[in-house]
Amino acid sequence: MSKIGVIIILSIAIIILLTYLYFIKKEIKNIAKQLNEYNRGCTRKKVDISLFDRDIENLSRVINDHINISINAVIKQKNTENELKRAIANISHDIRTPLTSILGYIQMSKREGTSYEKQLECINTAERKANNLKKILEKFFIFSIVESPEYTIEMEYINLNNILYELIASFYDEFKSKGIDLNIDIKEENLIVLGNKTDIVRIIENLMTNLIKYSKGNEHIELKKVDDKVMLIISNKVENLNEEDVKLLFNRFYKQDISRNSSKSSGLGLSITKTLIEKMQGDIDAYIIKNQIYITCSWKIAYTK
Repeated sequence: MSKIGVIIILSIAIIILLTYLYFIKKEIKNIAKQLNEYNRGCTRKKVDISLFDRDIENLSRVINDHINISINAVIKQKNTENELKRAIANISHDIRTPLTSILGYIQMSKREGTSYEKQLECINTAERKANNLKKILEKFFIFSIVESPEYTIEMEYINLNNILYELIASFYDEFKSKGIDLNIDIKEENLIVLGNKTDIVRIIENLMTNLIKYSKGNEHIELKKVDDKVMLIISNKVENLNEEDVKLLFNRFYKQDISRNSSKSSGLGLSITKTLIEKMQGDIDAYIIKNQIYITCSWKIAYTK
């Protein structure tokens, strides 16, 4: 090949390379322009390209992936802010309502001309409401502890049968006073799981307290083995509760319609329950069938005896 031919080929190659570099530089400017517009809030459109180059395509994909991460982070932050606002509003309501009531009864007892019997009635009512407020504050305290990443659970072998029998017996008077005729189905074999006794007791107490507060009849408690898990199922009839409500039951500070005006409810019991059971590598779920709600807790079985 002659020198002229080589020069021509090299010239063409250089022209092609320079042209390619020109379009690469143009595409980079295009991407930079789109990013600047996105960062200024002029557009929510993701980066697109006009030059079909593998590296440029990979760059645009990585940028768009980062945009997706940023969008999800913003959404999560807004949801967290909204949840915090609702939490503050609920906490304020849950504390202010019984506190106002307590102050009202104290003022009534101090009114001139109030009989001793009426004063005593007001003081007893104020004391009862103060105890309810104390329980709410204790739940807030427990919630702040168990939600902390530093909160760890010391695991041990737990006999769920024994704990459940003891707790049902301890709630007997409350069941009786509420007219609850509890149907109990606990298998005879002892079901042993890995967990923490204090936290498992707290879980079951929360569920039983929930049942006593909101049940409208047909109450059942069942403990059984299903494959390699131990299942605790607590069910009861409810009113004014639908599938959408059930999906939110374990959310922080969520309150069922039937309990929104109750100063005894903080909406934290089931959220605490969910956090505790998950920290023990267990699961909790809820579903509703024909006005009968079922809350199921499961732990991986350690052994039976």
